[in-house]
Amino acid sequence: MTVKEGNLVADGLKEWKQELLSLQDENKSKLEGLKNESKLIVAKNSCLQAARDSLGHERGARRDTLYKMSEQLDKYRRDLQREIDKLESKIKMQEQVNEVVFREIDKNI
Repeated sequence: MTVKEGNLVADGLKEWKQELLSLQDENKSKLEGLKNESKLIVAKNSCLQAARDSLGHERGARRDTLYKMSEQLDKYRRDLQREIDKLESKIKMQEQVNEVVFREIDKNI
């Protein structure tokens, strides 16, 4: 392999490593956003619960509407948590794979 070919390969491997790191960073950023969204949903649901509690024993459309809104938020939070769990698993696997791949890349550049 000539020096020029060696540099081309090394540069290509460095670029690939950077692409893998960027993908990993994007997934971590997405995960952080999902976790923040989940915290917001919990806060919204707490507000709805407090609003429902403030109605006391009142029955009627307002209370029913607050209950339905709370149910919808809770379903969304559960769906979001499943998405968070999947993304966390993906990130963990990606980090483990990248560790091995990066070690090999570093040996070859």
